[in-house]
Amino acid sequence: MKVIFRKILFVKSNLYLYPYSVTNLDNDLNRIFEAKYFNNRTALRGKGIAEDQFSLWEKWNFFRGVKSSDALAFFSGTKFAKNGKTYIIGTIYPSPKTVLGFYLTSIIFVLSLLQQTKTGPAFGNIEILLPIGLISLALLSMSIYSRWNIQRKVEVELNIKNTHHNKS
Repeated sequence: MKVIFRKILFVKSNLYLYPYSVTNLDNDLNRIFEAKYFNNRTALRGKGIAEDQFSLWEKWNFFRGVKSSDALAFFSGTKFAKNGKTYIIGTIYPSPKTVLGFYLTSIIFVLSLLQQTKTGPAFGNIEILLPIGLISLALLSMSIYSRWNIQRKVEVELNIKNTHHNKS
């Protein structure tokens, strides 16, 4: 059930291997957390949630990324050490606003299509269906792209490797 719910909300989880110690990871995260907003050394903003949990998001997108709620997607991580290696369980969430917008426009689009099949084809409905369909596709692509983009930026910034891709 959890897997289905995550797929519906376009949430993605990965297990990452951090190449250095937990202390180095803490230093990297503190560098991101304490960076000034206009500092060009990092493209991310973030905050510590608990002792082993953190959240990261992009500084720049359509909105000024001061809070994670401003971001188009954010990365929630849990760090832990096992067998002398440092791991991060990373979950990437697209903005709930874009996901909700996608589902609302999709429902309106489907209901409009159903109404058109009952009443017969009409030229006026095309003028409504096309913009709603395009908005729905734009919100879907924005959610998926934003999720991919924040994942890539966090992987580069923290120099982490997805353990799923490292398997032979």
